[in-house]
Amino acid sequence: MRPRTDVDLFVRAEVVAGSIPWTRVRTRLAPPRTHPVRVSPILSPSARRTAAAVPALVLLGLVSALAGTLVGCSDGPETPRAAPADESAPAVVAPTAPSAPSAPRPDVLVLVLDSLRADRMGGAMRREDERDLTPMIDGIARSGLNAVLSFSPSPHSAPSFASLSSGLAPLVHGVRNVVGEELSVLADEVRTFPEVLQSAGWRTVLVHESGQILDGAGLFQGIDLVVPTGGLEGSTQALESVLTSADSDAPICVIVHSYGAHPPFLPPRDRYGVQFRGRYTEAPGTDPERGGRFRERQEALEGFEGNPKGREFAELAEGFLEPYDGMTDDDIAWLRDLYDENLALVDAQVGEIFDVWSDHRSFADSLVVLTSGHGLALGDEGRFGVDHGLSGATVRVPLAISGPGVTPGILMSATSTLTVPATVLELCGLQPVPAMEPSLGDLLTVRGVRDGLEIVPIQSPATGELGVAWIRYVVLERPDERGRTYYDAFADPGLLEPVELESIVVDRLDSVYASMVQQAEDTARVHRAGTAPLPPRARQRLRVLGYTQ
Repeated sequence: MRPRTDVDLFVRAEVVAGSIPWTRVRTRLAPPRTHPVRVSPILSPSARRTAAAVPALVLLGLVSALAGTLVGCSDGPETPRAAPADESAPAVVAPTAPSAPSAPRPDVLVLVLDSLRADRMGGAMRREDERDLTPMIDGIARSGLNAVLSFSPSPHSAPSFASLSSGLAPLVHGVRNVVGEELSVLADEVRTFPEVLQSAGWRTVLVHESGQILDGAGLFQGIDLVVPTGGLEGSTQALESVLTSADSDAPICVIVHSYGAHPPFLPPRDRYGVQFRGRYTEAPGTDPERGGRFRERQEALEGFEGNPKGREFAELAEGFLEPYDGMTDDDIAWLRDLYDENLALVDAQVGEIFDVWSDHRSFADSLVVLTSGHGLALGDEGRFGVDHGLSGATVRVPLAISGPGVTPGILMSATSTLTVPATVLELCGLQPVPAMEPSLGDLLTVRGVRDGLEIVPIQSPATGELGVAWIRYVVLERPDERGRTYYDAFADPGLLEPVELESIVVDRLDSVYASMVQQAEDTARVHRAGTAPLPPRARQRLRVLGYTQ
């Protein structure tokens, strides 16, 4: 018998789901249904490209074996199951087009919350400590498609946002985070999903907190109205204003991009009648002196009386996650507790956004997407932040899609936020741009736990690291002594321990990796990013967020 892994735990806990634990927020999403646990590998459009390169019987045997590994062989208590499926049914379900949305022109709300660590979400992936940090975010995951092994294509904000808009991988669109005094600019010929919605009659709005998402970088293509804010609370107020003035009879797409979960972490003592600061860092039984320099930095920023966006504050903030001599495991544990306190605040603010949305638009007729541009390392392998490149902590992100045309369920195989643009367009009844990564397609409509064969690129051109995820496996190519390494992302979500895989899996991963690199090189010649000067006011904001390159 194989060892139990995370997947046994979350399937057992969440496949038969209960009601959404939303007691404060007025918004109510449809309660999740009881899902069968049987896995049917689904051939999505991108999967058909994969299948064409592998003999059909070999591929079917491999995927069927993997599917059994995912849900059928736990040493623990039996996984809750619905009535057994018809054994005569085929193992592979033929692809079908997604169901047409109940509203032909749904409103769209896309929340991009940078620095969300996938291992701190609830939903289907249960946390070992059982801290109920994100009930609002988890509600979207439970009422729609919850992709529990989702990857951002980059560990950096600007390239991941460009990918989320365009459906193109970072090596293809060429956008990078700001380095020095120069912006990389998304090429004009790249067509984003807001542009397609705009041309079809949707009002398109971006509410954002600046940082790496800068005017002049081409990241506002297809946006009718850009509203800069100072945080998620400001985003809520901006959303209220936007929706109040919008034509209620016309469809709207609002993208909210926030650095609320990004360092430095400065949660208030209480907000909305709930404690945040001190909930875990000062919990009974913890050492009041732990935290070391992390705590000293946080207290200095918390007590700052000057302009929180001024130069002095920026100087304090930019080194917030810097490791130091004498740093202990207790110090790192304190930092993670502080992150959890801040994450709980972010989730409460997401609830406020849902409240505002439900005051003006109907969730029943709205497509809601929630994800993150990247994760965040907090002592994983001794690393902090995102600048060190590819790791499970930096590129594994939550991805939840809820709304008309989406059947509640769990997607267990690797997928990417690159699929969001085409998926949104298809659910709005529109044709995706051919260059976009294919949509999730039929994976949106199959009941229960589902599995796909998507090829997922993971790229960090800034550090020279490239990777690919496929089903449950990941290959990373690094320019240091580690070279090419392979990981089982279910057994090792942090991608910390390289594993030896069967030769058939290694051969397939190597083939997929080579194809990804070649395709990126070919396409990049068409979508070459340009450059532009960095706006003078942007540098200080970047320093506050720790972007000092």
